[in-house]
Amino acid sequence: MPGVFKIQVDNGIMTKQLNTNNSTARKILQELKVAENLKIYKIQLNSHSLPIIGQFIEKPINIKDNGNYTMKYIEGLNLMDILKKQDEKCFIAGWDSKELKLNFETGKDILKHLLYLENKLHEYGKIYSLRGDWFLHNLIYDIKKTQIYNVDLEGFYIYYGNSPMCDLKKYIPSQFNACKKEILNQINSNIFTIILWNPAEKYYNEIENIIKDEFTILFNSEKSINNMKTFVDKVYELDVRCHKPYLPKKIEILEKYKQEVQFLMILIDNPKYDKQNVSHTAVKLKEKIRGIYKEKIENYYKDIIIHVADNSIEAENIFKLTLH
Repeated sequence: MPGVFKIQVDNGIMTKQLNTNNSTARKILQELKVAENLKIYKIQLNSHSLPIIGQFIEKPINIKDNGNYTMKYIEGLNLMDILKKQDEKCFIAGWDSKELKLNFETGKDILKHLLYLENKLHEYGKIYSLRGDWFLHNLIYDIKKTQIYNVDLEGFYIYYGNSPMCDLKKYIPSQFNACKKEILNQINSNIFTIILWNPAEKYYNEIENIIKDEFTILFNSEKSINNMKTFVDKVYELDVRCHKPYLPKKIEILEKYKQEVQFLMILIDNPKYDKQNVSHTAVKLKEKIRGIYKEKIENYYKDIIIHVADNSIEAENIFKLTLH
């Protein structure tokens, strides 16, 4: 099926012209004959002005009353071109992947920005109804600016509400996870999550510097906790080493502090898993931090300084928990 727009690039400017051979394009042309619809169309194509997520949306240069528009052409990497040609996501989009091979630095940087984008989309979704088509083939990693942009401006007019294109529960995570998985395979690394608990708040910067000396930090942010008991219980759901009976006392202590934690995502190149699928490298990092700081925490109690995921599965579970 022909695309909604015919696309031309000239001197760094991309021109998108509605393709009358496409049924969606014909529908848009008909709708734009109504003045109110044209007004909405122009507002949605200027989604770069949105709070929180506008930073990820390229802005139009000119929008015509017939729906055609121009925008800057971004020199960069299409995120779907990172996937293998036979990947299901490529089949669904009818995409012939270039199967890009990334070096470690580029792969690491795309991971950083993809995680940041995913967090911001969820932050936006807690306040507003997300619009747009956030599938991988619309996301370009601008090499010069080291930034991911959504270049499908018409998607902000076409897709909203219950559309899978802006579904943060299933479709968008499945797209992003496919990209992350392929990048991790290429750079031969693994994502692990870290929680710095609130009793260690005044040592956050010191602890982060210790971690940074050994590992790449991909993401770092403060997370407010609505219910500490629920949060802690879910954090330890997949922890095979945790002695659960001690958790009520831990929760009681954590509830006495500011209800925030520091959340980090790091790369571990050599996890060294044991028979229980627990990373020896992650455990060693956790024990090192606890050993340094447990004497500095007033009324210290077991594990109120740091939690490091045992494996990538637990890490993904905790990441999802922090998004909601």
